[in-house]
Amino acid sequence: IAVPLLVLGGLTGLIPTIWTAWWWRHSRDARRRQFRVITIAQLAGFLVPIFVFGVPAVGAFVAIAQTLAMQVLIVVAILQWKYYEVEVVVRRSVLAVTLLLSGLGVYAVVVIALSTVLGQANPVASAVGAAVAIFTFGPMSNAIRNGVNRLFYGRRDDPYGVISALGASLAAASDPLDGLVAVTDALTVQLRLPYAAVLDPQGDVLASHGALEDGDRPVELTLVHHGTDVGVLVVGHRRGSTALTPAEEHLLANLATQLGATVAAHQLLFGLRAAQERLLIARHDERRRIQRDLHDGLGPQLTAVTLNLDAARNHLSGGDMPAVEPLLAVTRRNVHEALADVRRLVYSLGDPAVASLGLAAALTDRIDVVSRNAGLTTAVDIGILPPLTVATEEAVYRVVTEAVTNVVRHAGARTCTVQLHHDGRELVASVADDGCGIDAASPAGVGRRSMRDRAAELAGSLDVDRNERGGTTVLLRIPLQVAP
Repeated sequence: IAVPLLVLGGLTGLIPTIWTAWWWRHSRDARRRQFRVITIAQLAGFLVPIFVFGVPAVGAFVAIAQTLAMQVLIVVAILQWKYYEVEVVVRRSVLAVTLLLSGLGVYAVVVIALSTVLGQANPVASAVGAAVAIFTFGPMSNAIRNGVNRLFYGRRDDPYGVISALGASLAAASDPLDGLVAVTDALTVQLRLPYAAVLDPQGDVLASHGALEDGDRPVELTLVHHGTDVGVLVVGHRRGSTALTPAEEHLLANLATQLGATVAAHQLLFGLRAAQERLLIARHDERRRIQRDLHDGLGPQLTAVTLNLDAARNHLSGGDMPAVEPLLAVTRRNVHEALADVRRLVYSLGDPAVASLGLAAALTDRIDVVSRNAGLTTAVDIGILPPLTVATEEAVYRVVTEAVTNVVRHAGARTCTVQLHHDGRELVASVADDGCGIDAASPAGVGRRSMRDRAAELAGSLDVDRNERGGTTVLLRIPLQVAP
C-alpha cells in the first residue's frame, strides 16, 4: 500500500510542478522570478522521500526543513514581487482577524466584568456578553473596515480630504516647483501609491516620488491649462494590481485640473527667470559696448585733439603761424567726429524721435544721418506698419540702427538696403550691404549679442549671414505685437 500511495503522492506533486515550470519558462521580468522560486522549491520537495526512506535518521529533519523552506520561499515570492493580489488577501485577513479579536475582546470584557460583580461564573454573564458583542459588532466593524482600508489604500474613499490635503501642500509651497514636489509626495502618501510624477511636455521630470518596478505600466493623465497641454501626471499601480479603481481615476482627473494651473505657473516663472537673466546679460553687454565705443572712438579722438592743440601752441610760441592753421583744421574735424560719436552713443540709449515722429520716420532720419556722414548710399523701404508696442518699436529701432552703424564701421560697403515689413504674423526687418561680408567663423561681438538679446526678449530671432552679393545681411524677425 505504501508504494502506490507514494507514487500517487509523487504524481500529485508533479502536476503543479509542471504547471509552475511552464509559467517560469514563458513569463518575463518579476513574474518569471516568482515562478522560478516556487518551481525550485517544488523540485526540492521530490528529494524529501529519498531521505525519508533512504536515510531514516535524517529524513525527518529534511522533511521539516523542506516544509519550512517551501513556506519561506512562497512568502518571499509573494512579498518581494507582490504577486497573487497579496494586498487584497492580507487586507482581508487583517480585517477578519481584527474583527474576530475585537468581538471576542468585547465579549470577554463583559463576561469578566459581570462575573466579577456576581462573584461566580454565571450563564447570564455569557448571554449579556454575547448580546453586547452582537450589538456593537456593526458600528465596530464599520470603523475597523475603514481603518484597514485607510491602512492599505489611503484616503481614496475620501476624495474631498485628498483634494484638501493636496491643496494645503500647494498653498504651503514657496514656488510652483516646490508645490509639484509636495503634491507628488502627498499623492503617494494619501492614496498609498508606489509612484507619482509630473512631467513637462518634453517628457522631462519636474517632480516625482517613489519608484516604478520593472514592467510597470503607469497611468498617464494629460495636464491642461486654458486648452493647452502643459504636462503629464504619471501614477503607478499598487503592487499586485493592473488598474486603478473608477473612484481613483475620477479623483486623479480632478487633481489633474488643479495641477495644470500649477505646471503652467511653473513654466511662466521659469520663463520670467530666464528673461531676467537675459536682461542682466543684455545690460552687461550694453555697458561693455558703450565702454568699447568710448575707448575705441571718443578716447583716441580727444587724445588727438589734445596733441594737436599742444602742437599749435608750440608753433605759436615760435611764431610759426603758417603751421598753426592746418593743425586747427584737423583739430576741428576731430572735435566734430567726437561730437558725432557722442550723439550716436546718446541715440543708442534711446532716441526720443521714435516717440515723437514714429518708428518709420525716426528710423529713416537716423539712417540718413549715419549714411550721409559716412558717404554710404542707403535705400530705405518701410511698409505700412500697424500700431506697435513701445518695446517692439524700441527693439526694431535699436537693432536696425546698430546694423547700419556696423555697415559704416566694419563692412567697407558702398550701398546698403534697409527693409521693414510685416506679414500679419511677424515684423521682418533686414539690412543688407555689398561690403566685405562677415566671417562666419568669427565670434559674435558685443553689438551682435546685444541685437540677438533684444530679439530674444520679444520671442524673436536674429540671423546674420553672407548674402548673394558677398556682403552681409542682418535679418530680424519679431512676432507681431500690436499696441492696444
